[in-house]
Amino acid sequence: MKKICLLLFIAVTAMLNANAQTMNSDSVIRIARADAKNFKLSDADFQRFRKTGRNPNSDYFKPVAASNSQLLSDSTYVKTYREMAFKRTRKRHTTGHFILIGGAVAVVVIAVIYAATYTSVVTSYN
Repeated sequence: MKKICLLLFIAVTAMLNANAQTMNSDSVIRIARADAKNFKLSDADFQRFRKTGRNPNSDYFKPVAASNSQLLSDSTYVKTYREMAFKRTRKRHTTGHFILIGGAVAVVVIAVIYAATYTSVVTSYN
């Protein structure tokens, strides 16, 4: 009976130790980066973010849901998630930006076409 109790005690403590292991910080960082890839601010929050000095520690970048809910209390996960969400939002552009870039490209293309046409007309008269 003592041997069975001893074996049972060893098995239970081994299972508790296996469950109590902490995650490697590299894997936590990898999970946070993967979760932050799905992050996107709403348009209203994005406009406020652009006007308010772009603070990476603001509540805009606070993780709300994670692939593992226990990670929400892990400081490494939260810090990495905030950094990646901030970088992702900082790289995001407005529609006006794309219209401006497209307009500039169109002007350059028209100028090149006009210059090529003008030089061919001038050389044909000479």
